[in-house]
Amino acid sequence: MAVNYDFGAADLLVWALSTAANKTNTMVGVRKTGRSTLLGDSPGVKWQGEHRDDFDRKFAPQQKALMALEEDLRTALKLVNQATDQAEKIDKKPQGE
Repeated sequence: MAVNYDFGAADLLVWALSTAANKTNTMVGVRKTGRSTLLGDSPGVKWQGEHRDDFDRKFAPQQKALMALEEDLRTALKLVNQATDQAEKIDKKPQGE
């Protein structure tokens, strides 16, 4: 049975999702390293008080959002790969089955 599945588009989507997930992961790491470099790992080392607390309150949810985005991208990537695998199996079946 032939399947109408655009394998080229799937390959392009896999590439785009992989690239976006990897870049998002890199961004999370760069932000974490930058924060540590600028602020130190614990309050009072380099910057303390209300402004640091405000920064940390904003930084934490941003990091969390980026990590959630990466997870969503990897989930979408997994789903595209599963759909492609299923389409390949259907496409390889002899006609009449």
